[in-house]
Amino acid sequence: DPLEIAMNDWARHAPQQPRGKPGKPNNRISESSAFAEQELVERLDTLPFDPKKKYIATLHQSQLDAGQALLLVSGAPEVILNKSGLSEKEKQEWLEKLITEAKKGHRLVGFAYKEINCRKIKESEIENLKWLGCLVYEDPLRKGVKEALMEAKRAGIKVKVITGDYRHTAEAIMNKLSLQAEELKPTQIMEGYELEKLSSEELDKRIEEVVLFCRTSPEQKLRIVEALQDNQEVVAMTGDGVNDAPAIKKADIGIVVEGASAVAQETADMVLLDSNFSTIIGAVEEGRNIFINLKKIVLYLMSDTFSEIILVIASVVLGLPLAITASQILWINLIVDFLPYFALTMEPKQKGLMLDKPKGLQGELLNRQVKLLIGLISLVTGGAALLVFWWYLKFSGDLQLARSMAFTVLGVGTLLYVFSISNLKEPIWKAGVGKNLWLWGAVMLGLGLQTEAIYTPVLQRLLRTTALGVNEWIVVLVTGGVVIGVIEGVKWRYK
Repeated sequence: DPLEIAMNDWARHAPQQPRGKPGKPNNRISESSAFAEQELVERLDTLPFDPKKKYIATLHQSQLDAGQALLLVSGAPEVILNKSGLSEKEKQEWLEKLITEAKKGHRLVGFAYKEINCRKIKESEIENLKWLGCLVYEDPLRKGVKEALMEAKRAGIKVKVITGDYRHTAEAIMNKLSLQAEELKPTQIMEGYELEKLSSEELDKRIEEVVLFCRTSPEQKLRIVEALQDNQEVVAMTGDGVNDAPAIKKADIGIVVEGASAVAQETADMVLLDSNFSTIIGAVEEGRNIFINLKKIVLYLMSDTFSEIILVIASVVLGLPLAITASQILWINLIVDFLPYFALTMEPKQKGLMLDKPKGLQGELLNRQVKLLIGLISLVTGGAALLVFWWYLKFSGDLQLARSMAFTVLGVGTLLYVFSISNLKEPIWKAGVGKNLWLWGAVMLGLGLQTEAIYTPVLQRLLRTTALGVNEWIVVLVTGGVVIGVIEGVKWRYK
């Protein structure tokens, strides 16, 4: 039976083999489970699958006539039908059957054959074929994909499906995934032949509206990526075949599944070892958390540094002795504050992280809120340290005590307000600062080291400090509280 030979050969060599369960047979619309055990008939020649032509052709020795060869053609059903010798009425009847199956989400492969008396395939021979039937099979949706796509939508990530599948098949699967609030509109679907007619400028205008691209070629996938980038979108492209490589390379982030071709894997930036879309969403969430934590570290580092700069410059400008020594600055930066820098990288993910809008190409590490916080924290902390230094220098006349106070205000202040900047959205009493045990450990160790710098004789001589009393510690804690109040006020304003 030519159909058995054709399906058997296709199962072993086609670009995409059916991995799901067979659809319901219907008038030579055949099941995919019957042909895998058949003997393979040797090939004489092959025309490999071409995404543009959408079919594969193979030539086999006829088992009935030694002088004849069997030309088998399989591929997109509508393409094979057009190359068959069926009447227009029969073709239309078959197309209606195919549309019915496709609307159920089934994938379709058409088969036809022809007997010829040559040993090489010629393009001209692939006409007036004898229609055999259509393989109908279903690729079930992977568990968790629908939920992952909904999570992507909530995160502001636009998902566009680009496939070589039959339009109605792709549309049915899209509706199963519930990517849209309602069924897709005609303007949200574009087939390859429509895309081919559009200029780059026209595609740039339509690209945002279209959600589903079907019957596309590799060149068209590349055009889609370029059009999205022209609209200032950050594009992540997934694929698995050699033909996907150009689009994967062009995308900002190229992603392939574990079973992808070697060419695709070498081109990609990321390989999904579990071949699961939800892994992409997990990577996005992790990336957002890293970005936020990096923002906190920059805020903490720059606020600390500018506070010291303001204190030193202001004391020089006002004609006062240096309010803080070089050794004390090094102690704060390298000993006391080093551990909180590290602990901020361990901050757990904030609630609602995936509800934030994507930052896009213009996303700034130092946004307006962070710049404002750096300025205010630096001014308030540096100003408070200067005021404390001037007060104790004037009324006690003890330069070492005044410097010890300025030194402690800076050192302890940073250890206190680090809890406030560990969450830039929620107030400190709601942020759950106790969740990051690393931060608590870093702050406790920092406070211990700062205390050692004040009370240990060896460090007193090295850092030129003196012991502080209860009243002095009250002043230190009050100034730290003022800085926290300023930070919380900015957070409230931006919330």
